[in-house]
Amino acid sequence: MTPALPYGEGGDSELKPPLKHGFARPGKEAPEYRAWAALRNRCSNPNHDAYKNYGGRGIKVCERWNDFLAFLEDMGPRPSPKHSIDRINNDGNYEPDNCRWATRSEQCRNMRAGTQGKSPIKGVSWDSFAKKWRAQIRNNKLRIRTGYFSTEEEAAAARKALEEKYWANPEPPSSSEPSVERSS
Repeated sequence: MTPALPYGEGGDSELKPPLKHGFARPGKEAPEYRAWAALRNRCSNPNHDAYKNYGGRGIKVCERWNDFLAFLEDMGPRPSPKHSIDRINNDGNYEPDNCRWATRSEQCRNMRAGTQGKSPIKGVSWDSFAKKWRAQIRNNKLRIRTGYFSTEEEAAAARKALEEKYWANPEPPSSSEPSVERSS
């Protein structure tokens, strides 16, 4: 019996590269492997569309996670198809103590404050057209806005009220509640 040729040699298109973990066959990557590969790419590849928000801001992947099996051991399997990787501290690195599997709704609660809103308070921004402060949250793909306020503090208080109302009991708003938009 002849030994198998290394991947890419000979004419057999059925030969596959040896896998260390079984999670990365082309076209059949496990969601955990895709998440791992994506986070590494956006932190290290300056040509990646999201690099400016990750590697460009100094976000790094811990050395341990250069190995997929170490990442999988630390993070465990993805709990459901609705979960993706989330950094608890958005200014922190991708490392075991700062990462979790989270739903989109959980991640929306954990977004860093916008850079154009001129407020360090998450969910509070300045509307230059109305020349007033506004507050909003995102819940289950909905953007929920409270309206406009004269002071940043009033907008922050309104934001806190929205958090308590929607995040403590996430149910869809009725038509008599603050304006709601679908976000993409």
